[in-house]
Formats: sequence, C-alpha cells, structure tokens
Amino acid sequence: SRKKFDLSINLYSGGASAFITRLTNARIRIGFSHSKKLRKANNVLVEHPSICQNATKVLAELLIPLGINKEQVRSGSSYYCLPEHQEKAKSLLPGNNVRYIAVNLGASTSDKRWPVRNIVALLAEVARDYSIVPVVFENPGQEYLAHEFKSLYEAHGKSTLLSGFEFPEEAAVLERCDVLISGDTGLMHLGSAVKTPVFAFFLVTRPEPVMPDDCPFHACMIEINDAMDEFGWRECGWCRLGWDISVDFAVNEFRGFVKNKLGWSE
Repeated sequence: SRKKFDLSINLYSGGASAFITRLTNARIRIGFSHSKKLRKANNVLVEHPSICQNATKVLAELLIPLGINKEQVRSGSSYYCLPEHQEKAKSLLPGNNVRYIAVNLGASTSDKRWPVRNIVALLAEVARDYSIVPVVFENPGQEYLAHEFKSLYEAHGKSTLLSGFEFPEEAAVLERCDVLISGDTGLMHLGSAVKTPVFAFFLVTRPEPVMPDDCPFHACMIEINDAMDEFGWRECGWCRLGWDISVDFAVNEFRGFVKNKLGWSE
C-alpha cells in the first residue's frame, strides 16, 4: 500500500500477519518477538508472554509500549445489536413468562461437542424446574445436529430452530436469551459479547484463556489429574480435562449456576 500509517499492532502474530504488517508502511510497528518473521517485520518488539492467562491479557501485552498496563484491559468483548435487529429478535421470542435457553450444538471438531442426546436430557430435567423454550442455533455444515435435537426434544416440549439468519440478527436473538448452552466455540464468545450468561462445556480445551470477567460464565468440566499433558498445561498448574461428562453432573452444575449466579427461582 502507498498509504503510510502511524501505528500498526500485530494482534494475530501468525500466518501472513508479518507480511501484512510490512505492507502497512507504519512508522511504529508493534509485535511479538517469538519468530524471525515477526522480528523482521516489527520495529517495537514485545516478548511473548506466558499463555497461562486469559488470551485478552496476552494480547494486551502488546499495548505496554504505548503506556497501557494490561490490567487496564478487561477480559472480555462487547457486541452491540442495532434496534431493528433487536425488534426482530423480540418478534421471534416474545417472552410470555418463559425462559429462552440458547443451544449451540456445533463445534469445529467433534471432540468439543457434548452429545446432542445428553443436551436433550439436560434440558428435559431443567424443564421440570422452569418453563423453558430451547432456541437452537443451526450451524453451517452441521445442520443435522439441530434437526436431531428438535426430533429428540419433541417428547419434552416446544423448541425454536434458528435457521437462515444473518449474523447481526443471530446476535440479537442470542442477546434476548436468558442463558446459552454451548461448547468452546465462536458462538460461545458471541454470547459473552452480548452479555448473555454462558454455560459452556469444556471437554478438551481449558476455560482459563477465554473466560470473560464481564459476563456470567460457568465452565462445565471434569479435571483429570494424571501424567498426560499434550497441551503443556501443567506449566500453568492446570490438569487435562475429561470428555465423559455425565448428564447428572451437568444437571447439577446447571441448576447451581442459574440459581446461585443468575438468581433463577422455580
């Protein structure tokens, strides 16, 4: 590019980001120092910090040369929905003394997904305590999961399948829900960004790098204290996680979350 910027901050630090940094022609180019390409592309280098913290705090280290302490940066994100999208969400989910539970079934890899039949069983138990309507988000390429849920849940009550919505409308629907049940996925991050309480299953990944501090969030997980450590988590004092979370365990965790953290009353 012929345009000259004053400042470039390389948040990604991978792939072609070093090349893109050089294309900015920025006078000040801030980046991490852990690779030869980054050291060559940037002229203000920051030592790559420990990963044993929230990912936002890791990225906030790049702001230190600008005089910004990472403790000034919150662990979280925000997405603001436009009124027209909120109105559409309200027409879809009018309220009427029910609690809307957003359900995200998909994930980038199968080992991040808690089985659909287990989520159905979880919500069937929740429906004993509260008047609920599950709002199921259809994941592109994994639509079969949403249809499997709808078929299995029919015996327990009504559910709403969200299909064909644009991203801003989807965010507004998620914002209107009372809680989101999800795996460790992009929709989980969107849920916390619109400040919908999140109940997330962590089966192979750890919650510490992604937990926000500005939204109710519960990590449903089982720690296994053994010698296996394929991700290097022992350096952080973390155990690996087990994928075999029982329905009974999840039901107790969910009930505790909505009662103690969200103030739901039966």
